[in-house]
Amino acid sequence: MNPMIRLAVSTALGIALASCGGGGGGGGGGPICTVAAGGGTIAVSGLAQFQRVGHTAGHALNYAGITAMPVRGATVEVRRGTATNTCVAGTILGTDTTDAAGNYSINVTQNEDAKVCVRAELLQAGGPTWNVQVVDNTSASAVYVLETAAFCSGTTPLTQNLTAATGWGTTSYTGPRAAAPFAILDSIYQAIQKILTVEPTAVFATLDLNWSVNNTNAGSGTPSDLAAGRIGTSFYSSGEIYILGDDNNDTDEFDDHVIIHEYGHYVEDNLSRSDSIGGSHSGGDLLDARVAYGEGFGNAWSGIVTDNPVYEDSFGPQQGQGFDINVESDTVTAGQTGWFSETNVQAVIYDLYDTTNEAGGSGDTSTIGLAALWNTWRNLQSVTPTLTTIFSLLDGARTSAGGSVAFINALAVANGIAGTDALGSGETNAGGSGNTAALPLYTAYTVGGGSVPICVTNNDGTYNALGNRRFLNFAVGSANRTFSVTAPAGTDVDAVLYNAGAIVGAAHQASGNESWAINPLAAGTYVLEVYACENVFPGQCAGNGTTNTPGNRCLTVSIN
Repeated sequence: MNPMIRLAVSTALGIALASCGGGGGGGGGGPICTVAAGGGTIAVSGLAQFQRVGHTAGHALNYAGITAMPVRGATVEVRRGTATNTCVAGTILGTDTTDAAGNYSINVTQNEDAKVCVRAELLQAGGPTWNVQVVDNTSASAVYVLETAAFCSGTTPLTQNLTAATGWGTTSYTGPRAAAPFAILDSIYQAIQKILTVEPTAVFATLDLNWSVNNTNAGSGTPSDLAAGRIGTSFYSSGEIYILGDDNNDTDEFDDHVIIHEYGHYVEDNLSRSDSIGGSHSGGDLLDARVAYGEGFGNAWSGIVTDNPVYEDSFGPQQGQGFDINVESDTVTAGQTGWFSETNVQAVIYDLYDTTNEAGGSGDTSTIGLAALWNTWRNLQSVTPTLTTIFSLLDGARTSAGGSVAFINALAVANGIAGTDALGSGETNAGGSGNTAALPLYTAYTVGGGSVPICVTNNDGTYNALGNRRFLNFAVGSANRTFSVTAPAGTDVDAVLYNAGAIVGAAHQASGNESWAINPLAAGTYVLEVYACENVFPGQCAGNGTTNTPGNRCLTVSIN
């Protein structure tokens, strides 16, 4: 069992916090009960709550607007003993899970020295299943636990209420921030419940949510940085979410849209599919289609789960600054509108879901609802032979909501998206920079058909920008295959081969051109990604006399 971070209960803002490991019992605190345990059982019940901080009109945290909220779906234990580490090592006398109102009830032996322990954990083993914990990445992944003072169970039913307080004083945090782990947990609870409305038997992979008061926006994401709280930003990776908690800098525990956005990446990774390459991004960027889709999905997902399209993110001294994104109605300038924009992607996805229709040429005249979207994500997007983009999402939505094709197409066109299938066929929008190297999104290729030119660019940025990387799609039978990508002197080319989003081959040699074989390559439909290293990793490339200077490059590709 993981160690625990113990959060003592208080109805005031000041609460005691202690870190303890998973060792044995014993320690301070003598017996409370005056008679021996036994003689039947009694009910220990109560209400578990946490204090949630809302947002001001300027999207900062509003400490004048603290609201008591139920701790929903969390594991509750009554443990024996009065030792200081009772909630770690004391014998479990009974367990329950808080209901949707935060209530619990546990029958325990009479006259037991005991504590109530509420774990920052969502755990269900039967039917739909999940296992979610909020842990401290800077303290050996200790699970946060809210606990009462020790008490004697006695002989009559007892009420033990618990409130996890914010720890906020007048102008700063003056006590431990016990509410934070439970606010984070509640955002995930809300997302799980949303999914259960369309997939009641969903099985969720284990998820750890790493939050600490030490988690700041410094660092490079190395294991040692993460263990020290230098997480860079709130993010999802490989079954874990890291969440900022450094006060007077940037905290995200009460920014529910931020947490649900990151949980959206978990959903894509475990219940659907994401081919996003990540990297920095913002609403006005012209992005790689996979990144625009993944980040637009995350923002739209936060609006879908909360039924609130206004995404709020607080930061700064006293958490006194903030910004918002309206995932439904935000716009970007004309040259930034299209399939490469997370702003347009999020608007399309949210408008496919919501039932509030806007006027003014938005294309939002109807809805296909969450069930059709979920079927698309779960059963179609997850297996698309293309990469995951807004085009594959729209193509799946046309299948899932066949009677709404006209609405889907009109909504896409209103957002600068004209491609008619998962490949984006017919798309003419290359962005305001006139980035003709970005289209077609996929170049159809016939194996053995000779060489084809593929041009790449850095017109809109590097690493994950529009036109950095180009794609060929092709279908083959099982056979030995040879791939070749060449470029003018001064260019270091690289390539990645995908089958339904999975990488099946790559060439990143320290030389300018690339030539490699796969013997045999299984029959199937593939996507080959090619790029000039200097447009993706400027300053880090070698070979073929490369200058490491980004720029327009025309490559030559052949497959035999």
